Amino acid sequence: MTIRRREMRKLLGVKLNVDITGKSKRELLDMLSPEDKTDFLSHFKHVEKKERAEKREEKSGKSELKDIFAEASNNAEAKALSCSPKPMAVQQHKNSLDDGSPVEKEWLVAGGVCGFGYVHLTNGRSKASRYAKEYFGAKPHYDRLARRTRGVSISAVPKFSKGSPLIQSYEINMAWAKGFADVLVKHGIEARADGWVD
Repeated sequence: MTIRRREMRKLLGVKLNVDITGKSKRELLDMLSPEDKTDFLSHFKHVEKKERAEKREEKSGKSELKDIFAEASNNAEAKALSCSPKPMAVQQHKNSLDDGSPVEKEWLVAGGVCGFGYVHLTNGRSKASRYAKEYFGAKPHYDRLARRTRGVSISAVPKFSKGSPLIQSYEINMAWAKGFADVLVKHGIEARADGWVD
């Protein structure tokens, strides 16, 4: 007798409040009203489907990756929040081709130098890379030196800076990327933080 059939018999015995000894699954199901029978079978199938999905997820390592990536994301946000970028002054000269000409306007950029950060997962075929593609919008990473695609990249987008000028801060984005990559490396995933000044 399969585990599934045994479980169903036990559940039916509890639902009907009867002794299941010597009774088949079919006999027990026939004791239910047609509505109860339909409800019981659909509920049992739903529970069974959910259990199978959980087992598949556990086997694929998704639940472990979910925890690792959640830890990485939290660490990245904390690093980005604690980053205090050095402000940058931008000047507009009377003659834009001559830095010695008089300054007409001057702005203070609180976020400092503009730029982008990203986390590079070097093995594009790993479970971690597939998870990053599915849940973190990772894209194929183009290696400029090798002139080919190598692994995947997760763009640094700190939550607190969305919709503000700080979204362009190179220092904040790099702090986020380093925080994220550090946790991945700690868990044995090949990753590094990188970026560029805009």
